[in-house]
Amino acid sequence: MRTGLDHGAQGGRFSVREETIRFEYLDNIEAQLSIFDFQADWNQVNLVSWLERNIPDEQILPDEKAVFINNAVSLLIEKRSIKLDELVYSKFRLRSALEEKIKDAKLQAMKSIYQTLLLDQTNFSSIGGESIEFKEGRYAYDRAYSGFTDLPKHFFPVIGNLDDKGEEFDCAVFLATQLRGVKYWVRNVERKPTSFSLQTATDRFYPDFICLLEDGRKLVVGYKNTRDWDLPDNIEKRQLGELWEKRSNGGCLFIMPRGKDWGAVEKKIKKTD
Repeated sequence: MRTGLDHGAQGGRFSVREETIRFEYLDNIEAQLSIFDFQADWNQVNLVSWLERNIPDEQILPDEKAVFINNAVSLLIEKRSIKLDELVYSKFRLRSALEEKIKDAKLQAMKSIYQTLLLDQTNFSSIGGESIEFKEGRYAYDRAYSGFTDLPKHFFPVIGNLDDKGEEFDCAVFLATQLRGVKYWVRNVERKPTSFSLQTATDRFYPDFICLLEDGRKLVVGYKNTRDWDLPDNIEKRQLGELWEKRSNGGCLFIMPRGKDWGAVEKKIKKTD
């Protein structure tokens, strides 16, 4: 069998007919396998989601594995000029190649962590925040909202780290007073032990708002103005948010509206109803 993304996977099969053993050569195994995994609307998020599901590794947090795979796919598309359709077609070999890359990266990381711990054990830390809980007493903030606009339905008595004007404030007003189906909402304060976050390639991403919908689903909203919406960091955050949503099996939703596109938020809620 040949390896590498620039070659077709080859092999064959044996069959026995009338006491004669025959070998049938299959020029491209992926062409055979793709018949059993057809999907018309493949995009990068769907491909990364498929790879994530088919590369099981209990030693890696789901969002950390997602960011690794997403960056690898982006590199192949943007730097190696490989078309998405080609990656989808070769996804079985891509999965195998990424499994080897992950194993190698884990080995190198383990060596680096071991050396760091030997030098200074105070550098060892563990970061949580993989779940969303609406629970009394689990809210930390630096400053309280002091605006004159009433923002009902906030789960906690105090709204933390929210200015009384600006685009994020306008988003809070929309969630609190206009979006139908919201039971509670929370201003998600950055870098607090109880805050919700997703791992990116360089840091953790703290979406601006979290809503508990009346039907039990949870909606995560990461507001971004139109000027910065297309920046690479924000594209990555949207992709990782969508991957996190896929892993929730319909229990959670993620949206990063482009500026004050409140209609996109309303559509996100209705989309899976």
